[in-house]
Amino acid sequence: MWRTVKLVHSLPLVSARLNTLVSCPGTPAFDQLNREGKVLIRKDWANFVVQYMREGCDISYVPDGNNRYELIFDTMFANLPFYLSLSGIMKLIKSPFAGGNVVKLSERWYFSSKTMWRLTMLFLYLSRRFSMVTYKMLMKKR
Repeated sequence: MWRTVKLVHSLPLVSARLNTLVSCPGTPAFDQLNREGKVLIRKDWANFVVQYMREGCDISYVPDGNNRYELIFDTMFANLPFYLSLSGIMKLIKSPFAGGNVVKLSERWYFSSKTMWRLTMLFLYLSRRFSMVTYKMLMKKR
């Protein structure tokens, strides 16, 4: 996993998103993992998302030898520096396809109080979420 993260950060990419495995029904991965009883399916398949950074912690698959909080932490840790570095922020400003296609800043975004407020709220939310996941990961290791 960390070799993949290192590779992604070394490439001249404008946008990247690293995710946990979400094995979709009908795929060989789902069939195999479900047969082995390793797929967690919540009501209405609500946990079959890749937006783990803003969603709950009931990810659908956790590999043997891992805990879900560690997996979420590692994935957040792999993604956030890509966008929170100086080059990542510059990519958000300059490219129409930056931010994992989740965030796009318009020209002169810094003059928009609405945009600044939303970015502040996003930053605070992600900080709180990252702290919560970190805390739960450390508590599960005890």
